[in-house]
Amino acid sequence: FQGQPQAKYADYYERALYNHILASINPSHPGYVYFTPIRPGHYRVYSQPGQGFWCCVGTGMENPGLYGKLVYAKAKDGVYVNLFVPSELKDGDLTLRQTTKFPDESRTGLTLKLKRPTRMTLYLRHPAWVSKGFAIKVNGKPFHIQSSPSSYAAVTRTWKTGDRVEVALPMRTTVERLPDGSDWVSILRGPIVLATPTGTQDQPGLLAGAGRGDHIAHGPLVPLDRMPALLTSPEELPRHVVRDPSGLPMRFRLMDVAVPDAGAEGLSLMPFYRLQESRYQMVWNVTTKEKIAAQRARLAEEERAKLARDAATIDRVAVGEQQPEVDHQMTGDGLETGTYNGRRWRHGRTIQYTLNLHGEQAADLEVTYSGDDAGRTFGLYVGDVLVATQELKGEKRGGFFEVRYGLSAAALATAENGRLTVRFVG
Repeated sequence: FQGQPQAKYADYYERALYNHILASINPSHPGYVYFTPIRPGHYRVYSQPGQGFWCCVGTGMENPGLYGKLVYAKAKDGVYVNLFVPSELKDGDLTLRQTTKFPDESRTGLTLKLKRPTRMTLYLRHPAWVSKGFAIKVNGKPFHIQSSPSSYAAVTRTWKTGDRVEVALPMRTTVERLPDGSDWVSILRGPIVLATPTGTQDQPGLLAGAGRGDHIAHGPLVPLDRMPALLTSPEELPRHVVRDPSGLPMRFRLMDVAVPDAGAEGLSLMPFYRLQESRYQMVWNVTTKEKIAAQRARLAEEERAKLARDAATIDRVAVGEQQPEVDHQMTGDGLETGTYNGRRWRHGRTIQYTLNLHGEQAADLEVTYSGDDAGRTFGLYVGDVLVATQELKGEKRGGFFEVRYGLSAAALATAENGRLTVRFVG
């Protein structure tokens, strides 16, 4: 922003602040979140004072002190007003006070105090989420100026103490698809992601201990075919989001489209960042009556297979992901990583992971490969035992495939204190 003061950076900052950073801090029982699952029906885990200090606890403490850093920014001829936060700026002869209850109200107000009348410009952010109705008043009178979403409205005049600026920020309900272009969407009111609380049951480890891995929500996954889907289109969905009868700010109801039927009351929606210590749904599958039966059957089968695999899994590594690879003591030579077909990959001349055993006398090792990979041959070792020589021939173009290797008693016997090394050499 300092190099290129463009509104798009403040738009991004605002979304990240409300939907992720604030959502990762528990205001009731002080603690910080490491992972924020988007899987419908799952939950987050919170740190406790003195119980754990993962990296997000440190940055979680640092963040609040930085929130005010971009509320305002200095321009050559005035001030940028970037965020709608109750605050006060003191800069030389200027004191600028902002009064607002955003996002509970769709407006903000500014009051100026100056030692002497001063000509300068207030650059007021016209947010990307305000398509219609953005309006400015100065001392109660409309100030007509052209601006467009994700830009700044420049209000230039000679200002004096007591001048007031009012900015109308009408919010509307919008829908955004997930980045993969699938039929999964999120629902937003203005820049605020809305979510449905789905219950406080079965949240083991909700308040984390000091153990390694305690930052992960290990509770049961709710099968996706049991979570609500929406019989509508992304274009029609906003019409089914209505104000909650309670009249509480930023509370809504999702009506008439949920399957299973949510009844006359619909599904409750609230800002995700205000929903704590609960399971939740913040992404939704939009579908049709014609597709729903087949989708549910497919999801149920996929879920059964996944849950069966999870139940049989002793340990796993999500390759290319920082924390899982640290947890499994990855080492190697010529290491590279990246993303292909939506999945992380790991490549190297040698790659080694350390897996955990729990006294098992028999086990298989399953490895996922890219079906486009060809012309590679390498050895797979467990400890110092060669388990297999694998050749990749591009056998499943555009997809992935798994190979399961049976581990001999000799291979399992190489484990030390329940730690088994797996090496790819080639």
